[in-house]
Amino acid sequence: MGEQGQRWSFVDVVWQIVRCESVLPSLLEKVAAICWGIWKNRCEVQHGGHRRSSRDIARNSLVSLEEFQAANKLAASPIVKENIKWSPPALGRYKLNVDGAVFSQIKTTGLGMVIHDDAGLVVAAMSKISIPLGPLEAEAKAIEAAIQFAIDIGIREFTFETDSLLLFNALQGTNAAASSIVNIVSGILFQSQNFRSVNFSHIKRLGNMPAHALAQHAKHVVDFVTWLEETPCLIERMCAQDVINLSLV
Repeated sequence: MGEQGQRWSFVDVVWQIVRCESVLPSLLEKVAAICWGIWKNRCEVQHGGHRRSSRDIARNSLVSLEEFQAANKLAASPIVKENIKWSPPALGRYKLNVDGAVFSQIKTTGLGMVIHDDAGLVVAAMSKISIPLGPLEAEAKAIEAAIQFAIDIGIREFTFETDSLLLFNALQGTNAAASSIVNIVSGILFQSQNFRSVNFSHIKRLGNMPAHALAQHAKHVVDFVTWLEETPCLIERMCAQDVINLSLV
């Protein structure tokens, strides 16, 4: 009932709530949430569900409202872009970036690898097709193939770099290797003993784009293709940008 016994419609109630917004902020949202809760429970009862108490309806509705507001506040928060840059290896060493790509539609896997010297220049690169694998297995297989690639071109001191944190941790011994890659990891560590110096590094995908592009390119390769003392056209701009970024550090 309104003033002097006047009946209020639902619209009148909403209007009065709006007028009170400065004194009771978010009241309209809370009332709307509770109304939705009442309507939802009524539909549940009509379909054989349990009739909830008014207290339960109000409490659950307000909790849902808080969760909705928190989720939207998080989504509206400004996204801080990470400044992820590829870095060269130590003086006199080489860095071998690797990546794997899964092509589920054609049931194959692509392996990509690119070797840089300490000045950031591309020494060699490879794009290779492989058997069907999962994402983690593809990353591990990429390093396995990269070891043989390093042997073939005579590199003995280098750093493997992958964007798979799970694989990196397994190679470092920080975490146990997943069962699907435990044999591959063991083989990589065994083979690494044949080199003068080998270590492993992790970088996020944005810093590993040339290797990622070569892995994606593998779907167009019959077996494998290599580039020696030249930069593949498809990663030339990416690698050039990496070198430019070095001068800006």
